[in-house]
Amino acid sequence: MPKQIRQGPAAGQAVGQVPQGAKRARNLRGLGNPQRVSAYNNPPTPQISVLTVTYNCGHLLPRTYWALCQQTMANWEWVVVDDGSTDMTRRFFDSLSDPRIRYIRLAQNQGRGA
Repeated sequence: MPKQIRQGPAAGQAVGQVPQGAKRARNLRGLGNPQRVSAYNNPPTPQISVLTVTYNCGHLLPRTYWALCQQTMANWEWVVVDDGSTDMTRRFFDSLSDPRIRYIRLAQNQGRGA
């Protein structure tokens, strides 16, 4: 029998409450309000890791963050390797305060295989 995944807000959190970082992401790109989020001030060890390698794709990152916040399982981490982007990528991650995100920025573009 498949494991049941608990849906809904975490204990002590109102339905539809949006984390601070998600509000900033929405403001940057005008995206909708993430509905399935949980309190993550002190996140446990993540069960899922999402790895994103990016170069000048800052316009796609707010939507990616929004999609992660929509997941029913809130116990994830997002590891982003920025390969020396010159667009808004760094500014986007500087605006977030989500401890589930690990942003690694390379000083200059390393090309494929970085």
